[in-house]
Amino acid sequence: MTLEDYKIWYTIDEGHWYVSKVKQYKPSAIQKFAKGLAIIANVINAEKDSEMYKGYFLFKPKEENKLFPEEKKILIDEYSVLFICLNFLLENLLDQSHLEATNFEKFQEFSTIQREFLEGKNYEYFINKYTKKYLTDELSVYYRNFKSWLGKFGFYGEYENKTAFITEMGYELIENRGNSEKCSALFSHQVKKFQLWNPTIKEKYRDYKIRPYYLLLEVLGKLPDRWFSKIEYALFITKIKSHNERIIADQIEFIKQWRELSPEEQQKFIDELNFIDKKKFRRRPRTNFNRLLDSASKEIDCYGYGGLIEKGEGLYQGKYILADYDKAMNELNLFSTGARFIEFEKKLDWIAHLGSKQGLSIDDILDLYLANGVSLEFINDEFKNNQSLKDSIQDKIYEKEIEEYYVNNIKEIHKDLEVLTKPTYGRQYSTHIGPIDILCFDVITNEYVICELKRGQTSDETVGQLLRYMGWVKKHLVFDGKNVRGILVGADFNEKIDYSLLGMQNSEVDKIIGKFNHPFNDNNRPPQIKKRNKN
Repeated sequence: MTLEDYKIWYTIDEGHWYVSKVKQYKPSAIQKFAKGLAIIANVINAEKDSEMYKGYFLFKPKEENKLFPEEKKILIDEYSVLFICLNFLLENLLDQSHLEATNFEKFQEFSTIQREFLEGKNYEYFINKYTKKYLTDELSVYYRNFKSWLGKFGFYGEYENKTAFITEMGYELIENRGNSEKCSALFSHQVKKFQLWNPTIKEKYRDYKIRPYYLLLEVLGKLPDRWFSKIEYALFITKIKSHNERIIADQIEFIKQWRELSPEEQQKFIDELNFIDKKKFRRRPRTNFNRLLDSASKEIDCYGYGGLIEKGEGLYQGKYILADYDKAMNELNLFSTGARFIEFEKKLDWIAHLGSKQGLSIDDILDLYLANGVSLEFINDEFKNNQSLKDSIQDKIYEKEIEEYYVNNIKEIHKDLEVLTKPTYGRQYSTHIGPIDILCFDVITNEYVICELKRGQTSDETVGQLLRYMGWVKKHLVFDGKNVRGILVGADFNEKIDYSLLGMQNSEVDKIIGKFNHPFNDNNRPPQIKKRNKN
């Protein structure tokens, strides 16, 4: 493709290194999100009889309180969202000084709302005085902005049943919210793990398979004099869609050709680019170039966060430079080529991965490949330098076969069980502490039942894992006081399991945790089953 051909391709292709649209990516902004997350955590984790809990139930309409018993967790709904945003307002997280300078009328309204909230005015008062539309458009929107940013970078997530969770990294961010440097370090860690595409981003960006932080270092390391301009980023770098060496080399070659043009020729190129765009897409409010140029600064600030990419001075004024080449190359050497990009289909899986302190293990990576229908041959080739992983592939597939069998034959484990279908599908049910193998519902007792599967002998460690998931379901899904039950499913159970259960010192433990022997082994694999429709 020549530069002339590139003009046409550029106007047609709308992709770029999408980033969450916040005002700035700088330490003070990251710290503000940390403080906002702390407020959200205080609300969604409010214990009964706490001041936050009492304040919330005084705030929401009395008739709604009847629908939500006191033992129920605070859900993410229109009442709690407004309550959270009013707390944002009290903590000055809505940048009121900027508002005072740019929109004094709105600043005065917000000051009045803040005073009224401190006086104990409730939801109905605010709705009647300011209207629901005003509060949604002008105040609750801040929660949506916080939620979007915190979710995209793995600090916070919401379930379909309106409960929410804070990830491991989210709690780290909350704990360090008073320290700007530590907040920045935590965000830098998340940026390095971030990948594009992921399920928090629109489907139109799905053909991107990159880790932006590392790709930016790759590009800078190969560019002449190791710098790029904002225009070069918007024209060429933000369009790179993979870590493929050839694709990167092609875009770098375009940048070299671009630099050979005189300033007048470069301006002519941009004018022609915009002319083609306007002619082809008359309904676009802005041309692709103008839109991506506007996004460029935030994308660079975000994906270059951490100090290795700096804004130049002197001869490099207006350019972005690689501050430390050796350190950048060391970072790239630590960047595993075998796991550069992994497909995540569920938003919660992505948030749980990004929000974990350790990230994915090599076995977790394999699980994701298998879950997305990648062929065994592809996996063998992808991990050809990891013999131990290759040796475990068949074991993993075997476990998936057992899981597939019991998802479709759950009543063999217990006649009253049904696999959960709402709020989400019960197979590999996503939680921020790991996926539940099969989450079921007992149609007679109306209790949640967790089935934890093992291919062979089940150890006492599985009891701890099962109890952890039972605790999570109890906290996040059960609001009527009912028990959560668990069933250990394995080919055999060792003696340690019985001692673990006995150690709970509960005479009814066998009613809470059961055991089920499956008949499968290496010589008796589960029959192949047509995949179940999740819808």
